Amino acid sequence: MPGFVKDNITYVLWNLEDYPVSDGADLGSIRRNIEEALDLMGIHGSMDILAFGDQLKSPRAELSELGIDNFLPEPLSGNNSAAFKLPAQMIGCSGEGSRVWVIAKQQGPGSELYRVQQCLASRNYTILVIDDDDTTGVSPVDSVQSLFKRTRSFGGGKPQEVGLY
Repeated sequence: MPGFVKDNITYVLWNLEDYPVSDGADLGSIRRNIEEALDLMGIHGSMDILAFGDQLKSPRAELSELGIDNFLPEPLSGNNSAAFKLPAQMIGCSGEGSRVWVIAKQQGPGSELYRVQQCLASRNYTILVIDDDDTTGVSPVDSVQSLFKRTRSFGGGKPQEVGLY
């Protein structure tokens, strides 16, 4: 698969079933929030946002202009949930120089998502995840600070604030 992956790219895999877009949210600002949070963490380079689920009400053309790919790939064994498809997509995104940021509720060690994250992390991929401990009820994608504060490296620490630019 590495032949299909661009170098120095961050793949943002967003499970819309776990973290739907807030009512009235501007998808353009969500993309900017994600870009600025990555900048704040010192992560630069190109970025692809892959949103899993049918909660995005915008037409595909509008999403494409914003650089958000909303899709549900063909199910591998009849399961149509985003939680089932996201780990398979993570494997497809792994390539030299790539990073993965999973905006999805974390699952326990017995889950496929956990297994794939652990496997990629053991191969020195940068895997970022969202903490589920937030009790504010605010979606993590609603602001740069929410994304930054709730992000941690898989299996451990918080990214350091490097600053914008």
